[in-house]
Amino acid sequence: MGDELSNQFGNNIVVLKPGDRGAYEVYVNYQLIFSKLQLDRFPNEGEIINLINMYIIAEPLSRIEK
Repeated sequence: MGDELSNQFGNNIVVLKPGDRGAYEVYVNYQLIFSKLQLDRFPNEGEIINLINMYIIAEPLSRIEK
């Protein structure tokens, strides 16, 4: 997963930290976009990259709407 994220977004954007209690959570700009603890499953192949891309697209739009 780390290699896939680094290849897609670069090493300076992706930070991987070990979680507690089997946590597997993904944040973008401090916004939770995936939680294994909440969903009780690991992400599907490509799911995290799709969620990050959706966040990147939606974030500038939310600034315009404010």
